[in-house]
Amino acid sequence: MARHVRVLRLCALIAGVLAFALLVFGVWVFISSCRFERDRRGALTAEPVRMRVDLSTRGEYRGTFQGAFATAHAEEILLNVAPPFESPENARSATEGLALELKVADTSGRVLRNRTSGKNDYLREARSAGQVLLFSFAPVDREGLGFTLTVVEPSPALQGRSQQLTARYVLCGVEKAGAMMGFAVSTGGLLLGVILTAVAWQLFRRSMVGNKAR
Repeated sequence: MARHVRVLRLCALIAGVLAFALLVFGVWVFISSCRFERDRRGALTAEPVRMRVDLSTRGEYRGTFQGAFATAHAEEILLNVAPPFESPENARSATEGLALELKVADTSGRVLRNRTSGKNDYLREARSAGQVLLFSFAPVDREGLGFTLTVVEPSPALQGRSQQLTARYVLCGVEKAGAMMGFAVSTGGLLLGVILTAVAWQLFRRSMVGNKAR
């Protein structure tokens, strides 16, 4: 009988430890998933960069990326023009002679991204009559990054129009799936933790009954 009681108490202890570990793990994954989902929602409307430029003349512009969302599919640098052109095709044509260089560096000056956009860059795309994609690159998981935009060859067709450089994150849907998977894992861990807690309690009660019966 004594051996039976010891076995029950040992099983109760093991179940209790596993239950505690699963409950802690479930809570940790849930909190992490909530934070990730909060950052993902913020990235949908975030503008890491917003500054006035004039790409109709040679020059150099320096700025800082506000925030970071490294799990995004990409980060885009866009040129917004006002008043807009007559059509997206005209907006694309107005930047055909534009040659740019973009460098992204950390606080120590180490260059993390170095991109060039030459004349007739096939990656350059007009999103609308007033917006043109200039650069696209993988985000960096670091805040406070600085950037330098150099106008190597200007575009006279942009002269007389207000120009603003902005940035946005590109999300492909995988980011949301990651958060949903995290919520599912945390739910499963919490559920198993509750079940094992109940099992541990029942085993402990049986061991106490067996002990009294001695």
